Amino acid sequence: MKRLICYTDIEEAHTKGENYLIINDDTIVTPLAKDLIEEYELEVRYEQASYEEEESLGLNFSKETLIELLRKVLTEGTELASNFEYEAHENGLKVIKGDTVRLEKMATGESVYSQQLVSEGATNAGIVEMKETSVDRVLENNEINYVSSGSLTIQIDGKEYQAKAGDTIYIPKKSCITWSVPEQANLFYVTCPTN
Repeated sequence: MKRLICYTDIEEAHTKGENYLIINDDTIVTPLAKDLIEEYELEVRYEQASYEEEESLGLNFSKETLIELLRKVLTEGTELASNFEYEAHENGLKVIKGDTVRLEKMATGESVYSQQLVSEGATNAGIVEMKETSVDRVLENNEINYVSSGSLTIQIDGKEYQAKAGDTIYIPKKSCITWSVPEQANLFYVTCPTN
């Protein structure tokens, strides 16, 4: 089974005073985690992946068991699930437990953290937290943002627009914008493609 190491895992290791990380061929390290490993100058130790444990478990699955496992992976996701807890129905409905969501630092800014919560086809949804920062963005898809707390300024084509808690922002695909956050802002976003 693959092991996922993300930004928050490296933050926790650093906070605990750990100065090295052990990985193998079955370890997936996110790009943000790699950046933080370099920043904290953590030593990375490689070890050979052991398949003995996997073999001893017996890999004889019935067709029904394999289908159920695949259905669970497809409806519950893999990488996203490690940063929050949720309940899921077999039809895809999800209840994400907000108090379990762990945000990861984004490469776009010093004080920008986010977590994608839903990824269904080309539609994504998640949360972003920004503190005292300014971020330039070019949108690949249409995007809707709900400001859940704080305030921010959106700059586009030399004009500025203010948004505060309770406001909803719609940004068309291919827009070049700048978010400016003097103090803090939390957003819930949904991206959706155009036809």
